[in-house]
Amino acid sequence: MSPDEVPLFSGDRSDPVQPDEFVKAFRRAMRKGAGGTLPTDQTMVEAFEDNLKSRSPAERWFREEDRSKTAWTRVEEAFLMRFPRKEKGEDRDELERELWEMRLPSEELGKKRKYEGRERWPHTEYAERALDLAERAGISEAPVSVWRLEGKISNIILTRLDGKYSNWDEFCEAVKAIPASYITAELERERMVTRLADEMQRMQSSMRSLTLQRQATAVASPPAMGAWARGGAGWNGPSRGPWGSSPGGIQAATLPVPMPPAAALAPAPPRTPEEKRAAVRAQLAAWPLQSDTEAGRAAYRVQWQTWRGQYGEARPSEDTGFPLKPGTLPVGSGECYTCGKGGHRADACTVAQPDRIPGKERVWRMVAGSILGRRGVEAPASINAVGLEQEDETAWMDYVGPGDSEEGNGEGPPV
Repeated sequence: MSPDEVPLFSGDRSDPVQPDEFVKAFRRAMRKGAGGTLPTDQTMVEAFEDNLKSRSPAERWFREEDRSKTAWTRVEEAFLMRFPRKEKGEDRDELERELWEMRLPSEELGKKRKYEGRERWPHTEYAERALDLAERAGISEAPVSVWRLEGKISNIILTRLDGKYSNWDEFCEAVKAIPASYITAELERERMVTRLADEMQRMQSSMRSLTLQRQATAVASPPAMGAWARGGAGWNGPSRGPWGSSPGGIQAATLPVPMPPAAALAPAPPRTPEEKRAAVRAQLAAWPLQSDTEAGRAAYRVQWQTWRGQYGEARPSEDTGFPLKPGTLPVGSGECYTCGKGGHRADACTVAQPDRIPGKERVWRMVAGSILGRRGVEAPASINAVGLEQEDETAWMDYVGPGDSEEGNGEGPPV
């Protein structure tokens, strides 16, 4: 038997040739052609590739294999690990279910692990396992709708894929082509956003507790019950009469119940200027200004989603604060109240609407600026904080609450 007589091996499910039998036939042919002994490793490896069917899973595997491992015994070992003997009687429906249920969560990404005797990135391993299952289930040429994988594969992977692929081979190649550096960077971004969200939740919870505590202690205690409550001055106590125990014959049950004076329910006293400044500084710390980077914009998104979940459509105040748009100037730095940048007043701002700051942020900047004061700012003039019409998920940020008109300067605190 010559190498030409060895059947070509493809490695797909429809291939009737068993992998181990193919290797044995190849070794016999090579030994016979070399006069009873195996030729050199280089000759064995080169001849082995010639016996793999073109554009087959086996040929793809061989070309991806580390070619520095030129020892024939290592190639043979890796081949049999990649293509184990096919057991008869596999349930194709079960294989297809297993394929669609495969998972690749974010927690498994970013660290190499051993697969078929080699160190592989998890997404590469996933792609090879998926293609193998697709071939064994006989659906490798079927189209792949990526939406069916939502919730099973990390969004880090899904966002780099198209919506549909013509077959599983095309889909798996697209997964394997995703750079490991991109995955590592996205994992770090996800961890950073999670840490930021957790920290913000802790800070907001602490601030809510402080606010409730202040409101509870600020309510004045009712005055001690005096003579008015005991039947002294200001109230005619009960006396005996012909019709009962009340004066004038009126039944005691019909007498008005004495109530404490309105002063007993007095509202909380107004904050001192220093208390207001402290409240504003606490809110600025709770909603820190993010950098104008991909990570910063992702953190900003978490901020305003958290704010909305906590305050809804409320008008920003010294007790709520509001997230600041990345790329703008800090509060109280002489910024324009239309775009959040510097170097001009709001009435001279030429920034287009999509790039302006939300109406709620304008209100917050004016509130904070009026309390903290602003450096190098002219005397204020009044403007209106009118919301912008938007057709996206951030449109609510331009509704500033009852009384949308906000007195304030485009570059200074309100009067």
